[in-house]
Amino acid sequence: MAWSIVAPEFIIMWAMRQWRGARMIAKRYKDRGWTTTHGHYLQMGGFILHDAKTNQPSHVLSYKEFDQLLGEGRINMPEISESDIQDRSKADGLSKAFVLIQTTWFIVQCITRRAQGLATTEFELITVSFAALNGVMYYLWWHKPLDVQSTVAVYLLDRPKLERAHTLPESTFKERDVRLSLPAEDAKETPGAPEDVQADLTSQRPNIASRIKYFLLFLLFRGPVLLISSIYRRLREMSIYAEEPCITTETHLPAFYAIPDISEAQSGWPEANMVAAAAAFGVLFGGIHCIGWSFIFPSLSEQKLWRVCSALITAIPVVVLLMHPLMVVLDYMQETLGVEEDSKIYEAVVLVFGVPVLLLLLPLPPAYVIARLALLVEATISLRDIPPEAYMQVDWTSFLPHV
Repeated sequence: MAWSIVAPEFIIMWAMRQWRGARMIAKRYKDRGWTTTHGHYLQMGGFILHDAKTNQPSHVLSYKEFDQLLGEGRINMPEISESDIQDRSKADGLSKAFVLIQTTWFIVQCITRRAQGLATTEFELITVSFAALNGVMYYLWWHKPLDVQSTVAVYLLDRPKLERAHTLPESTFKERDVRLSLPAEDAKETPGAPEDVQADLTSQRPNIASRIKYFLLFLLFRGPVLLISSIYRRLREMSIYAEEPCITTETHLPAFYAIPDISEAQSGWPEANMVAAAAAFGVLFGGIHCIGWSFIFPSLSEQKLWRVCSALITAIPVVVLLMHPLMVVLDYMQETLGVEEDSKIYEAVVLVFGVPVLLLLLPLPPAYVIARLALLVEATISLRDIPPEAYMQVDWTSFLPHV
């Protein structure tokens, strides 16, 4: 997944949201024999609603609709065990443990190389940073199926109620008097000459110069705007500000779906702590890149580029930590004091403290993505000129006690 390379901290946040949602689902349906694996499977779109009469699939079930239909008695609880879900996803603990052992072995090798004074390349340093975050993701997704290769049919017991649940909002169209006037009887239409029609078509056809102009305008203005808006949209889907998708006929959930709007009472883990944890992992990720501050680079400009970009991806998560006190206050106002989001005092706190922090954070995601891509490119091109010590093997016997 490209986003795991460009913005791994947001992948961590998405993993934490799914982990929290899966634990909440398992807790809610514990008396039905559901586990965290069932919770992950539901969030991955593993349950498809079918019409009991026609046996035709309708759409994938999100948690919100699943819980609503189950509470109203319009669907039966799916009968599927945790082992059946794992068999459907073709994943087991052995394969996950093997990946963790391999990742740990790579990290140990890099540490021992530094201990023996051997050179470490920038590419290895980036790999170590990803390996550290992979360990966190594997912990959060340990009970998550690998993929939804086959879904479970959930049959609707009362179709009319579902149709009312998915009806479109009432139209706001108002009837008005619309009068149509026909051409006057004495109106005449004189056809134009062929050369006039050809000249008119020629004048309307865009020339090469105008096409080039529009293309350049797209590259300079519309293209960057679309790119930045796409980045913000994807990052929002992974963050705690993601919204519940509107599902009518889709057969799969959004790529970064997790149950939104889970209260602290339901999950036992407030969103403020989740943001702080993701930012802390981001600082760790950037700090590993800063280890290469004094590495030998092919040129001085490349060394400066590495230092600037490493400092940037380390500092941006620190700025995100500024949101933590504000989120703690807002969560306390909602969960403990019972203040509604549309109340004046809540809006005042958001306006006075939240808006300045938001304005500070807005330009950071594009800068972070650019810095990440620059580090990846630099780590790749620096392989053209690596020191001879990078080819030397670790002397493991030096770590063994001997006489």
